[in-house]
Amino acid sequence: VSTQSTGRRNSSPDSMEASPENYYIDPVSDSVITLAFAIGFALLRYQLDVSVFTHLAYWTLTSKKHKQNKKDKSFSSQIFKFRTTCWKLLSYSGLMGVGLYLLKDEAFVYDTTLLWKGWPREVFFPEPLRIFYLSELGFYIYSTIIMPFEPVQKDKLAMYAHHSATITLIVLSYLSGFWKIGVILMVLHDVSDPILEFSKILLYIMDEHKPNNFWLAVNHVPFLVFAFVFIYSRCYYLPFVLIRSVWTESLLYVVEEHSRMPKWTTYYGFFFFLMVLQVLHIYWAFLILKMIFKAVILGRVEKDERDLDE
Repeated sequence: VSTQSTGRRNSSPDSMEASPENYYIDPVSDSVITLAFAIGFALLRYQLDVSVFTHLAYWTLTSKKHKQNKKDKSFSSQIFKFRTTCWKLLSYSGLMGVGLYLLKDEAFVYDTTLLWKGWPREVFFPEPLRIFYLSELGFYIYSTIIMPFEPVQKDKLAMYAHHSATITLIVLSYLSGFWKIGVILMVLHDVSDPILEFSKILLYIMDEHKPNNFWLAVNHVPFLVFAFVFIYSRCYYLPFVLIRSVWTESLLYVVEEHSRMPKWTTYYGFFFFLMVLQVLHIYWAFLILKMIFKAVILGRVEKDERDLDE
């Protein structure tokens, strides 16, 4: 059954024909869905900002000092950062939870040769994973567009490069039939981000209420957990599992068996953009370790190293 005759991807792996036009993709329909997700995230964030996050920020951060001068610029900046962190915590947690649930029984997570075996015949894309895939792409597009309006950070250019490389990899994985790489990449990014945002919320609260040394020490725990998960997922699993698989296994199971595969846009494309991400992850890992060092020396994590105005 051809996707051109049905207007939608095939319903089973067995129905896939080994020809480029019979992939699961439906670019027009899926682009609309992706755009709808991007707009949906924007509307959801606006509604939560108005109805929840702003009130929570004032309730949490309004100390006696701030009550005397709510127009203070630094206070407004803290409110804005708190709202932004709340949104990131909620959105990252939701995407992470859905991604982990959908991937928990997928064999290719544990056997990376399955990322490549069977291409181009066995590229069937299960509907729940496809919807998750498009929602993540919509989220990255929205996050990139909104970035100029987020709290200013020293690594803004690095974040633009990161989001651009990630979106390129997601689209490339989709168009080439290697959607499994895109899904793993998404979840790898999602697993550590909620922990960071949670630790930042705790930091804002503790800066506001000046707790004793015990609670300051407790505040280190989520950040240390974040550091471990970040370094393991992005500085171990990504280079030594996913990038290694692109570099070696794809040559064994795809490129040599299917000479018509566009090697420049797939093999070299995957490897190049994954390496861009890896360089950025090493840079951020350095900042994380720097913050841990300061925490050990100073007794607390004073700020996010990326912030310009704290």
